[in-house]
Amino acid sequence: MSDSVILERNISGIAAKIASGYKQPTKPDSLERQFKLEILTGNYKKSVATIEKYREAFANRNFACTRFINYEIYAMAKDIEQNDRITFSDALNKAF
Repeated sequence: MSDSVILERNISGIAAKIASGYKQPTKPDSLERQFKLEILTGNYKKSVATIEKYREAFANRNFACTRFINYEIYAMAKDIEQNDRITFSDALNKAF
């Protein structure tokens, strides 16, 4: 097993432990931490939903629609990569 795989698993485990402490966050700063932890744990669909919650808490969806779009596209691409079993590059193209 390579060092990068071990590191990824360790980070995912640590993030999962931290994320378990976030119970129904509603404030923008807590929602931001939550979706980032969800990405680290591999819960990509959930992170996209949390980004939407963040936008609603931060401001009207119309005004905050591009906030954290980079994380949203990344999470969508990782979810596609896992579910469709394609390369990340191809998944990123599909996410756009």
